[in-house]
Amino acid sequence: MARHRHRQIIRGACGTYRARHAERTLMTSGWHAAGIEACIASLDQDFAPLSDMRASAGYRLRAAGALLRRFYLQQQGRVSALRTADTLSEVD
Repeated sequence: MARHRHRQIIRGACGTYRARHAERTLMTSGWHAAGIEACIASLDQDFAPLSDMRASAGYRLRAAGALLRRFYLQQQGRVSALRTADTLSEVD
């Protein structure tokens, strides 16, 4: 297992912002499933996304958490296809 000495969580649409609370949570909780879930739960301390006609603030926070969870699973080798194109190439 690789040791991660430094982790940065950055989110951005119109700019980039570090999720310092989430980073701190991840560093103290550890790089495992429970640590990732704790990190996801702390994202709302770093970001206050807007709600508009495209998505609610809650949905955007859940999407950010899902991306972090997906990254963790990918690093663990537990997710092979992240896009439809990847799934189709595995069929060939």
